[in-house]
Amino acid sequence: IYAGIAAALYGAWLARVAWRAESGPLPPQSGRAFNLYTALGFAALVGAVQGIAAALNAWLGQDGILLAAAASGLADAHSATASVAALVVADKLVPADAVWPVLAALTANTLVKVAVAFISVGRAFAARVVPGLLAMVAAAWLGAY
Repeated sequence: IYAGIAAALYGAWLARVAWRAESGPLPPQSGRAFNLYTALGFAALVGAVQGIAAALNAWLGQDGILLAAAASGLADAHSATASVAALVVADKLVPADAVWPVLAALTANTLVKVAVAFISVGRAFAARVVPGLLAMVAAAWLGAY
């Protein structure tokens, strides 16, 4: 809940700033919406990370849940969270212990988003997006305590 509140507040503030600075419609941009090589690279990354998470789970078993969730979170926090939830439903993990792997996945995924914001789009974009991402993760960790 805290993470959602932090994200909503930051989004509202950013929208207010953008509304005040509005200078008219942006000109249309030419080019493609997606780059095939980037999409293939991302698919390879997701596959590799999921393979690493599966290996950690097979190697470390129950003790590897935190590491596996963090590794999976590098590619996709949703699938890592769903996997942790499935363990809770199967009575292989108590709900109180599920918090930490979910937070590890969220944190790892957010760090990847921060890197992508800087590398792919640039500093101006990252300056707008990164504070909200970090506030959301900090609020989620704060809510867990």
